[in-house]
Amino acid sequence: MKILWGARLTALCIARKGLNMDNISINKLKIFASSGRFYYVSAQLFQDNKKVAAEDDIEDSTNYKMVCDTIISEFAKSDFNLLETITDRISKEILLRFPLVKKNIIEVEYNNSKRDILFEKVVTSITRKWSRVYVYCQTHFQGDISENRKKFLDTIDRISEHELIKNVKRSTLNLLKYEGMILNTAVEFDTILELDSLISYLKYIENQAKVKNKIDIEFNIVFFDDLVYDDENIVIPYVGMEDKIYMLKAISELNPNKHHPISKVTVGELYGEKLDIIKRKFDNQDNPKLDYLQQSEEVYKVKPDEGYIVNQTVDNEESYFENLDTDYVMDDEGYELSQSIDHGTTCDTKQEPVCKVTQETEYDEVEERKQEQKNVLERKIAEAKNVLYTSKSLTSNSVNLIVNREKDLNSKSKLVLFDLDGTLIDTSEGITKSARYALNHFGIWDTKLENLKFFIGPPLNQTFKNTYGFDDDKTKEAIKIFRERYSKVGLFESKTFKNIGKCLRELKRNGYSLAVASSKPENSCRQILEYFNLFEYFDEVVGATFDGRINTKEEVLEEVFRRFKNTPRKNMCLIGDTIFDVKGAKSKGIPCIAVSYGFGDTNELEASNVFAVCDNAEDIPEVLKKLWN
Repeated sequence: MKILWGARLTALCIARKGLNMDNISINKLKIFASSGRFYYVSAQLFQDNKKVAAEDDIEDSTNYKMVCDTIISEFAKSDFNLLETITDRISKEILLRFPLVKKNIIEVEYNNSKRDILFEKVVTSITRKWSRVYVYCQTHFQGDISENRKKFLDTIDRISEHELIKNVKRSTLNLLKYEGMILNTAVEFDTILELDSLISYLKYIENQAKVKNKIDIEFNIVFFDDLVYDDENIVIPYVGMEDKIYMLKAISELNPNKHHPISKVTVGELYGEKLDIIKRKFDNQDNPKLDYLQQSEEVYKVKPDEGYIVNQTVDNEESYFENLDTDYVMDDEGYELSQSIDHGTTCDTKQEPVCKVTQETEYDEVEERKQEQKNVLERKIAEAKNVLYTSKSLTSNSVNLIVNREKDLNSKSKLVLFDLDGTLIDTSEGITKSARYALNHFGIWDTKLENLKFFIGPPLNQTFKNTYGFDDDKTKEAIKIFRERYSKVGLFESKTFKNIGKCLRELKRNGYSLAVASSKPENSCRQILEYFNLFEYFDEVVGATFDGRINTKEEVLEEVFRRFKNTPRKNMCLIGDTIFDVKGAKSKGIPCIAVSYGFGDTNELEASNVFAVCDNAEDIPEVLKKLWN
């Protein structure tokens, strides 16, 4: 393989109006392939260069030389018969290897040197890009909730196994009671796959779940970027989503600002409108259907397969209104005309009911029950809106809204404490870049990221003082500069370690209480856990305070003891990745299990006489069983 550089390679940054991205162009890279032919490759790489230009750091940019090397390596990997094949391979490989590149246009040109064929050259051009996709996931089942919940989540986890899918995030899981049990959630991810390939992949996962796990799961693609698509097999965006409150709730939790490509209304606005419709339904005191339901101990609902009202006694009337995806249609007088649980199935509520109610109820009692149901619904609406407004844009004030859930902090069950950085989350990129940002402020420039990993784990004030000799005032300023970047950018330059979700689900199934015990500020811990959909697993989150009152691992553990005052220390265990976790646990008289995949020194951890060192997060549940058996 031979490459001719010369004047054939140029790099241009051109503002592309309407794309909100810049364009790096590599023009006519000349390659002499092993087949004895010359090929010319041109690439347009679309990315946002604002941050790169501001920081002027080659480590944060797309290296043009490496892009060229990638193109050359694709020619060298194997032979190809079609220009389309090599063009597609180059396009996908660039998107996978260079995270800043969101879209590319690749052209491969072959010049014909045989004069007996009447063409000068052949050029193939392929456009590929990362597409943001939202998928609504649902399963309807009978039987054990815990077992089916595990199967459901494990099946959803399979989406991320495809090499052309990344950045998978999941919304909160909802459990509904209707003719059995329903679990639903939504997933957001980026993919290079074309729509038809993605549909085939999701169908494959559905079929595998049905055959191997004996569970019926339905994946519905709600949005595929801003694509509007309609054929006999699928319509995008999902038809009728504006009437599906649980679909709207799940997607608005992931991205409330996602615009519907046709109506241009955001998902958050659609969700709010749907909540208002439900609230108005209960505010309407003259609604004959509501009066009818209030006077009976039986709930009347639609039978999906036949379309008429039948009566069914339930334990909690409120759950019927709160948990079902329901379509509402109002006539001019505000009365409910139809109610649909399955599309195409309606019932006319102005007709005579199948089962007449003869029970007489005093007016005051009816009004009291109406008000009680209204209060319950309003509380549910408030909880749903908390999710909507706190998702992805958490602040120190809004974080408090999330934690208004019931916690049994005085449980005498086993309590598993997790360190955050290096144990649950790989936060190395955000921490080291923020540390470099702070050090640069003080004129310390020789700071490669791999040499700054000692910032991970110990309190910041110790690191700045012990390593760089900063005094108290300079340390406070350094921490302020560090948090200036970390709170806005670095906090989310993270990723979860492998099998963390499986580990946490298994521990909850085993009946353990879970808590985070980190030297990172508590608000930051909550934000990261919420961002990666891990917050729901934890009964409590304990971290450092900005006033310095709680700072070291020992002080964090003291706060844990205060909040879990009825849990004996022998029923606690700390999971951590550094010697600071081990020493903190030992000083407070609780056992410690170390993980080797984090940022600590494995030899140092093994020499510290911890109970065990786990190489994989999925080993933690079994090790805990041995600890407490």
